[in-house]
Amino acid sequence: MKNTLLIGGAVVLVMLIAVVGTAIGFNNNCVGQEKGLEATWKDSQVQYDAFWKKVKETAQVTDKYAADFKEVFLGSMDARYEGKDPAFQFIMEANPALPPESYSRVQDVIETGRNDFARTQRTLVDKQRAYETHIETFPNSMLAGMFGFPKVVTGEYAPPDDIDGDGKVTVLDYKIVTSAKTQEVFATGREDEPLDVFAE
Repeated sequence: MKNTLLIGGAVVLVMLIAVVGTAIGFNNNCVGQEKGLEATWKDSQVQYDAFWKKVKETAQVTDKYAADFKEVFLGSMDARYEGKDPAFQFIMEANPALPPESYSRVQDVIETGRNDFARTQRTLVDKQRAYETHIETFPNSMLAGMFGFPKVVTGEYAPPDDIDGDGKVTVLDYKIVTSAKTQEVFATGREDEPLDVFAE
């Protein structure tokens, strides 16, 4: 009888340790994923900032045009430069005194910067997908509810809005940066205009 109680107590203790270990592991995993998402969001901002500064320096664009260039890069002036690379067209307008051989260098900087920024944005999307899947699958969904994941993000790097509508601002609310044209196409489900890269 005494041995049975000891064995039963040992089994319960082992199960309790396993449950606590699982809970601690889940918590630490979620914290790590949230910190990774926040770091990717910060990296995206650093990359964007470095990109437009590099273009400005390469093209010798004055401070007067820096804010306008940011707008062009994010696509809010797409209509004005329809069918052309808006960032490159802006540089040509903003600094007509730039030596002709410098234009190819500027175009290379723009292309590289756009590709790097797009890569960071895709990483953010993938990390959000992985984290959301992790906390929504069973039994993780129960632990996520118990521990309050995803956690509310506050401070300088908090997302501006509750995009997913869960009533709190979390790492799943980090917005992806797109152009006005892209948002219009996805909102309407139509892309009627062919791309004319050589339009005058």
